Amino acid sequence: MPELRAHRDHIEKHRLGFGARAFHYMWWLVLQELRDRYPRRSVLAMEIGVYKGQVILFWSLLNKTRDIPIEITAIGVIHDLQTYSPLVSSSGLLVMDDGSYFLPGSRFWKGHKQVSKACRIIEGLGFANSLNVGHNRVYQRIDRAA
Repeated sequence: MPELRAHRDHIEKHRLGFGARAFHYMWWLVLQELRDRYPRRSVLAMEIGVYKGQVILFWSLLNKTRDIPIEITAIGVIHDLQTYSPLVSSSGLLVMDDGSYFLPGSRFWKGHKQVSKACRIIEGLGFANSLNVGHNRVYQRIDRAA
């Protein structure tokens, strides 16, 4: 995936964002999974707390080069999880950047304490933690019994 590598190289060279290269691959896997799971509709992706736009630019690149239809929304300030979590559809994913502060491990930067505290309420909002990559935590909306 040379165009994806070139994007990450550009981010690092010009200091346009943070995070390990593994996060680009994580986003590719997450968005590819959603595209395959829901082939008849666009992936609805929202970033809350945009820093320099690295993530939304990467999503846009995946949309153009990897045939992943994405509708992107970006909000500059971190808002209340209780306000935005209902927008995640059944089986949809919620990714918390910088949310691993309280998880075990010492070989990677684990995020911010305040963001990680916010992660403590996510499972109570109808999500299950399904994947952690460095300081990123991926939650999936679980269907509640009717």
